[in-house]
Amino acid sequence: MARSAAPVAVVGSGVIGLSVATLLAEAGHRTVVVRAEAPEATTSRVAGAVWDSYLCAGPHVLEWATATYRHFEAVARDPHARDAGVRLAPLNIVSRQPLEIPDWVQVAGGANALPPEAPDWAAHGFSCPVPTVDTGRYLPYLARRVQDAGGTVIARRLASLAELAAMAPGCSVVNCSGLGARALAGDKSLRPVRGQVVVLANPGITSTTIDWSEGVEPTYAITHPDTVVAGGCAQSDEWSLEADPPTTASILSRVSAMVPALAGAEVLGVRVGLRPWRPEVRVELDATPPPGVQRVVHCYGHGGAGVTLSWGSATAAVALLMDSSNT
Repeated sequence: MARSAAPVAVVGSGVIGLSVATLLAEAGHRTVVVRAEAPEATTSRVAGAVWDSYLCAGPHVLEWATATYRHFEAVARDPHARDAGVRLAPLNIVSRQPLEIPDWVQVAGGANALPPEAPDWAAHGFSCPVPTVDTGRYLPYLARRVQDAGGTVIARRLASLAELAAMAPGCSVVNCSGLGARALAGDKSLRPVRGQVVVLANPGITSTTIDWSEGVEPTYAITHPDTVVAGGCAQSDEWSLEADPPTTASILSRVSAMVPALAGAEVLGVRVGLRPWRPEVRVELDATPPPGVQRVVHCYGHGGAGVTLSWGSATAAVALLMDSSNT
């Protein structure tokens, strides 16, 4: 696609949409982000967010996760990106039962033994260094990159992708609307998986811990320099964005049992988000774009791995858009 071509409209301002928009804008394309919610109100902001393939599927998941790992690794080491909120930190996977080491651990250099601070009941598990992303800093960082490269942001809740033809005639579209794609793309395979987290003041913990024991609710303590994002739950087909006090109490109990140093930590807030799950992540050219729109590439359905797959799937979506414009 030539740089002088009609605009590219990126629908959505979560981590997927902003990653796509960053790639496009920094490549010189006229980029417009159309958002229903501000980045701080998206599901991406609720996320922990640690590099860990969770509630996602598809043939390219490992490829995209690998590309994203390498990208975050570079950002974490870039002295000009200190405001990005990205760092490499230990991830401890603990379990009461034997575990099969997943393929993605090799991307992080392989499995290491659990450190001494692992819970006493963790008979099995491993540790590896992974990117941990403070989305409260990372989403604004991406938004600044988009705007610094000449991209613009429009706040508008779309009823259909066809509306974009009037807003930006002849545009191309990358649909990164997450659960919004149920309506915008007519994709009824998308389902919400509700998550709730409790944000705690960090008492000095430096590693993230996740319990992979069989038969337990998702339990994790994702560590940032000043906070710990404690979770969680995975409630399929639940649309409520209201915090549930019993769930909060359960999270605090489970996380304190896993990481005793968090017992009594100051509660800074409770967040709720709806993970956009589908049988496979969709990165695909739409064969029938709406009238007045040149082409549509869909990039959504990342489940609980939006941050983990963000840069890899965004790169694939942009490549698909560029390839389709040259045919």
